[in-house]
Amino acid sequence: CPAGSECSDPAVAPVACGSLTFALAGATACSTCPAGKSCASTSTAPVDCASGTYALAGWGVCHVCPAGASCADPTLAPTDCLAGRFSRGGATSCDECAVGRFTTASASLTCQACPAGSGCSDPAAAPVPCAAGRYSWTGDVACTECPLGRFTTGTGSTTCDLCPAGHECADPSVTPTLCAQGFYSEGGLAACRPGPMSTRSSATRERCEPCPAGVDCGVPTDPTVPCAAGTYSYVGAESTLQC
Repeated sequence: CPAGSECSDPAVAPVACGSLTFALAGATACSTCPAGKSCASTSTAPVDCASGTYALAGWGVCHVCPAGASCADPTLAPTDCLAGRFSRGGATSCDECAVGRFTTASASLTCQACPAGSGCSDPAAAPVPCAAGRYSWTGDVACTECPLGRFTTGTGSTTCDLCPAGHECADPSVTPTLCAQGFYSEGGLAACRPGPMSTRSSATRERCEPCPAGVDCGVPTDPTVPCAAGTYSYVGAESTLQC
């Protein structure tokens, strides 16, 4: 019996195989093209599907694995990529999202960049807004703590504000704290600086001013104490003087 035909009855002439079937020389029946194979000709042996393609039984033609799926086994239907993974087509496996990118959907063709103000440590999960005191830029995998002297009290921040003059920002996640009397800040500080002796803080705590006459500035944190009886002070004096 010639290739490409079946000879089920020796008394009958060979019958040509139909489309998507094949028979080698001497076969008594035509066979369905098996899964994972292509059958371009009814008279030749099936050919294995190339990597990244697949064919189910009876198809006879290998198809490119679609985007968003993988085809590790060419005899099976494509498998959708899981969340956090993607493929662009013709893949035997899905690729994991690059650092700083994510996708929460299955069968993804691509991954999205992590948005500014969020972290994406898990590429299969939705971005997590940055906590107070932290910030991120587009594509960051994790949020970064505000540098010293900066703060942000909200969540999902893309930047940190400069600590204002007259204040300190020891904790970048809370509202700036006014400098205590005897201390000052010109801005951008995590801790206020102590003023020199014979001075007191200005009302705004942005600078220190000479101690006024008639006041005991020996303790710069409490410069409002008037001179005791029998003592006096002049402007800028470090301590009171006996009359």
